[in-house]
Amino acid sequence: MALSQLSVNREQLSDEAFVAPRTSEEKLLAGIWADVLGLENVSIFDDFFELGGHSLLATLLGISFTMPTVT
Repeated sequence: MALSQLSVNREQLSDEAFVAPRTSEEKLLAGIWADVLGLENVSIFDDFFELGGHSLLATLLGISFTMPTVT
């Protein structure tokens, strides 16, 4: 699932456009995706698997959502 499915209709922009996360939810998910995939930026239109993600990395995403953040 792409981040864009959370809050924006994908047909509004082309597949080539980079759209930075805007909401707190998009920013959180994009940050986690970037960390897991070793990327600097993730657009809300990016697809986890097209960016190089696979099932083992998807498992890390699940762990990221359940681990408490230490500040």
